[in-house]
Amino acid sequence: MSDLLRKYGKMMNKVRGTWFDKKGKKSDGVIDEGEAFGLMKLAKPIGAIGAPAPGSNREATLIHKAISAIKTRNAIILVHNLRA
Repeated sequence: MSDLLRKYGKMMNKVRGTWFDKKGKKSDGVIDEGEAFGLMKLAKPIGAIGAPAPGSNREATLIHKAISAIKTRNAIILVHNLRA
């Protein structure tokens, strides 16, 4: 039972860390505006993203990829790795 609780805690810490890392940061539109040279850093969605699931730490990695795709307004296709 402790192994299950340990894995659940590890996954929740990784997911929570990903969420707090992305929370409050711009991910679409004008990201940065350099006034010295008049340059602007723009970000826009690219569409669908294919993401294979790894063999190890599968749950946290898939959630991390999904959070990143949703934050950048992209669609994501999660595929199970058949060789893993």
